[in-house]
Amino acid sequence: MLPIKTVTLCLLTAVGFSASAATDCEALDHKASENGIRIPGNMAIHKVVGHAKLQFYSAPDLACKLPGVFILPAESVIAYVTYGEFTAVMYVHPTTKEDTEGWVLGKRLKATGYGIAPKQ
Repeated sequence: MLPIKTVTLCLLTAVGFSASAATDCEALDHKASENGIRIPGNMAIHKVVGHAKLQFYSAPDLACKLPGVFILPAESVIAYVTYGEFTAVMYVHPTTKEDTEGWVLGKRLKATGYGIAPKQ
């Protein structure tokens, strides 16, 4: 059996890693937004492809999952930036008009050829 001090230290270390993981997601989101490849406004509309829900992330890393935040196949999103295998998007709910922003796996998106801005 581990001494109480060891158990406490382990718990404090785990809490510290959780807090730093959130900070890392925030820093990665900022870095990816600044350094990613911009998607032209005239090509921004994408459709979700595949058969499963598409998970949202707070940053382009699987460790930055936003629990319970996802979109369904065939839904449309506005894509802004790609960074690695992720794409930053905004989803606007067709009924409520509420928007959700985050990162999704880019391989689950297909460009529609339409955008939110005229071709430059």
